[in-house]
Amino acid sequence: MDRAARRRRGSPEEGTDDAGMDTTTAAAKLGKLGGIARRKNLTAEKRREIAQKAAAARWEKKDVE
Repeated sequence: MDRAARRRRGSPEEGTDDAGMDTTTAAAKLGKLGGIARRKNLTAEKRREIAQKAAAARWEKKDVE
């Protein structure tokens, strides 16, 4: 049985939390809460610096040989 089928059936192989949601969904919800808390603790200037650094890393030219 493939992963998608196990997820649809709620197979214990995928794991569930106490509320019955799969562990991937539970982790995503926790991650979102962490991101919101981090945003509240960062100044607008610091968020901008982080975003600029990320954009520069994405656009940086890579040596392809």
